[in-house]
Amino acid sequence: MIGCIISAALMSRVDAQGIPHSETSIAVPASWQATDDQSSYPFRIAAVGGEVELLVFRSDLDASHTISNTDELKQSVQRVVDSVILTLPNSKLISNTGYNETKRTGFALEFVSADPENGAFLRHRLMGWLYKHPDGHQILFTLWGRGTLEGFSRYEADIRQMQSAFEFTGPHEAIALSTGAGRWALPALVILMTVAGLLYYRSTRNARTRLHAISESGWQCGCGCYNAPSLHRCRQCGQSRVVARVR
Repeated sequence: MIGCIISAALMSRVDAQGIPHSETSIAVPASWQATDDQSSYPFRIAAVGGEVELLVFRSDLDASHTISNTDELKQSVQRVVDSVILTLPNSKLISNTGYNETKRTGFALEFVSADPENGAFLRHRLMGWLYKHPDGHQILFTLWGRGTLEGFSRYEADIRQMQSAFEFTGPHEAIALSTGAGRWALPALVILMTVAGLLYYRSTRNARTRLHAISESGWQCGCGCYNAPSLHRCRQCGQSRVVARVR
């Protein structure tokens, strides 16, 4: 289970399970909450109202597939940009930033895309943290923040805080990547598959959520947009809901 403890600073700490639950943690603002079954990865944290979310994934890279230098990491991330992010509808990369710390190394990709269902523009911040386990394999945690342009702007500071404050407290040691070029195709493929899997999970989750909403008396507008039962006007085009009259 995920434990949430409200601190004096009105912040809570969510411990993610999948490995012993005490080994990963995120400082979550009080206006956010975990919404998924937290027994395994991936798990979802959403702002109140659900317009912005953070998805957390874990991937383990076998010792023979690890990233050994900064060039491999850069090229792996670029492969993600070219093969995944830029294939999304109306996508545009905003920034690509690398981070090199003593106990971990990582990257952050910021980009925009269009929602394939309704065409609304979405803002994304995808962050990856790479840790080295003492047995030689590496652990990649991917934290994907996304939401509407307006919602993302409102909660951007929270997303950045959760991504940067994410911590793996399980067994790990300093990860020192050399600066020389080396073999990178396989590590790039591993990270590419991880991010592609994350996006696929989100698309299938959207489909499941949409079907559930419709089964709970939701409605679909003539423009094709799905709306919650409580809405009387379409959230995309503004048309009024058509209700069948019983004579």
